[in-house]
Amino acid sequence: MKTNLSMLVILSMAACSAFAGATPETKKIAAKEVELPKDFRQWQRVATSYRTDKNSLRVIIANDIAWKAMQAGSKNFPDGAKIGKIAWKEKHHEKWPAAIVPGEFQQIDFMQKDSKQFAATGGWNFSRWLGTDLKRETKDIEGQECLACHTAVKDSDYVFTQPAMMPK
Repeated sequence: MKTNLSMLVILSMAACSAFAGATPETKKIAAKEVELPKDFRQWQRVATSYRTDKNSLRVIIANDIAWKAMQAGSKNFPDGAKIGKIAWKEKHHEKWPAAIVPGEFQQIDFMQKDSKQFAATGGWNFSRWLGTDLKRETKDIEGQECLACHTAVKDSDYVFTQPAMMPK
């Protein structure tokens, strides 16, 4: 029997670094305009990932707009696309130690596409919500670290995630 870890699709392992290109206007928009999507629990599950640098399991979700773009194989997401990444610390299953399973909840990261409003950051806004009370992170409220990481996948509209293939 395979472990849960072997079933994960490893999609994103880039280490984020600071990005100094955000303008004061971008910072103001990011801090003021982005809210936690209320309906994220109903979004499509797209893929899973495991971050070796963070020892965390992640489930990537997408709203209908992002999901349709992914299913069509698009490398350019339309405005209104939203992608989330839900993260838990890893832990070993108590009855099956070879299995890595979700442990303590960490955070949810979101990307929101609005090519006009967030033009200075590739058309995306990045936000992070911490802990089970989903408190907005303020350390990187402009999403500068996220953008620096996502610049590596600029050719796919700053999106690392590709849908996990399912058998037909």
